[in-house]
Amino acid sequence: MSISTKTAYVWGPVSNFSASLAASLLKNGWHVHIPTKSALQVSLSPLDLESTARAGVEKALGAESMKIYAEHLHFLDGEDLQRGTTYDIIMFCGLPSNFD
Repeated sequence: MSISTKTAYVWGPVSNFSASLAASLLKNGWHVHIPTKSALQVSLSPLDLESTARAGVEKALGAESMKIYAEHLHFLDGEDLQRGTTYDIIMFCGLPSNFD
């Protein structure tokens, strides 16, 4: 990763808003990290499964663009920040409206 590369951490469920935000960041040269939960996780975490998060971002970017930006988009396992990464911004995107 070059010194001029900026990295964003987008926490929360991947909604239309957060997916569009991630797509915009990717199109502007950012690296985007999105935490996801495991299918085996039984907690009430508001994070999406990786497949759901990926589908949301792909919908916002478009399937062809998803291929272009794939190396800049990282889905992290769990809520931990990626070790050794300096984040330029951390965004908390809240909870989905139906989360109880």
